[in-house]
Amino acid sequence: MDAESHEFASALGRLLAELHSIDPEEARAAGLEVRSPEDSRARWQEEIDAVASEFDVASDLLARWRTWLDADELWPQRAVMTHGELYPAHILLGETGQITGILDWTTARVDDPGRDFSYQFSIAGQEAFEVTVDAYEEAGGTVWPQLAEHCHELWAASPVAYGMFALTTGDPQHRIAAAALLNPEATG
Repeated sequence: MDAESHEFASALGRLLAELHSIDPEEARAAGLEVRSPEDSRARWQEEIDAVASEFDVASDLLARWRTWLDADELWPQRAVMTHGELYPAHILLGETGQITGILDWTTARVDDPGRDFSYQFSIAGQEAFEVTVDAYEEAGGTVWPQLAEHCHELWAASPVAYGMFALTTGDPQHRIAAAALLNPEATG
């Protein structure tokens, strides 16, 4: 997979527009969790607090995450059906590079649409990200002006998710790895 490919970026944008058009009430009826934009921000705050209470978190990261949570303009005003982990290992491609399927729907829920853009933002570069967003809008998807900035901050907050995973599993190796992400200077 060439994440920077404009063909892939366009196909991903169209796929996301289709996914995000699923009625949230249909998702709820199918048993999926539904989070409003306010719920999503509140959950991030809870998880940041939980991780900060169990790990030594770098003060600059805590400040960054709190600034992000407080910046209303960075957050979407609507929730959509999301996959939540759309990165190369979960995207199946055909012989000519077309998207043929998506794997691992364990994190799917109605939530912040940025969840499905953040990996593309972080791995494909600005140009491919913009191609994805353009294709998304052309296919009927709706974005807000600060989507790119929000995705940047979502990616910067990924150590929180890993910290929560480490706490949930209780695995000492995951705790060590999470500690290194949450406070890189403290671990060497």
